[in-house]
Amino acid sequence: MAPSNSCFSSVFLVLLALHFSRIHQVMSLIITPPNCKPIEATDVDRVQFALNLEFCQAEYFLYGTFGKGLDSISPNLTAGGPPPIGVQKALLLNPEVARISEEIAYQQVGNIRSIFETVGGFPRPLLNLSVTLWALLFDLALKKPLIPPFNPYRNSLSFLLAAYAMPDLAQTSYVSSISSFTTNSSSSLASKLLAIKAGQSAVIRTLLYQNATQFVPPYQITVAEFTKAISELTNILEPEILRIVYGTGNEHLPSGFFPKGANGKIARSYILS
Repeated sequence: MAPSNSCFSSVFLVLLALHFSRIHQVMSLIITPPNCKPIEATDVDRVQFALNLEFCQAEYFLYGTFGKGLDSISPNLTAGGPPPIGVQKALLLNPEVARISEEIAYQQVGNIRSIFETVGGFPRPLLNLSVTLWALLFDLALKKPLIPPFNPYRNSLSFLLAAYAMPDLAQTSYVSSISSFTTNSSSSLASKLLAIKAGQSAVIRTLLYQNATQFVPPYQITVAEFTKAISELTNILEPEILRIVYGTGNEHLPSGFFPKGANGKIARSYILS
């Protein structure tokens, strides 16, 4: 996953972020143009890179549904990694959303287990899924501070919007890697996980579409307006996965969902370079 040659979006993202006072994570950073050196990676490295994203989604749906995460559900899969920051049980989930969230949560546990069993894993990275981070992201999307701050754990629609706002980056990672795989086991695993991701994305989009004209409490903003804003934001952001999940526009500067950086050879190589 080599960096893009374009540096404009990286600078634009940080300038936009600095417009909001809560962006304390990036205020002290000076973003320099990323160098464009590719990282050499094996099949194992590429599959393990996606494991970071599987961890992130697993903890979001597990905590959102049950109020507890991998440390309780399947502690061996954390490999001793630190517990996530700020994630919590979602309130007022309606029965349909609760059922679907539960299914996705268990699918995520299965995805992580499949990666561990097929290519091996690594300790869960430190994850930040706090209300503060989500509020920041939604302020950026709406181009204004929301009052009260956006809270994905407040109700069913907010929970789904955050799931939608978390770009399906694992899906992107699998798609971009499949053509590079040299072993059948890695290719087969990625294809299986890609199909699961596509199904999850379709379900979330369908639920939001069914509620497109509904206001998202406590705002006078419809689901359709939120999803449009989210889509526009992700079109602005750099396509490279680390630049998005770090929220700094630079794969060398961790923050966002991964305050101390993602794990695995690919992610750590960027941090150390």
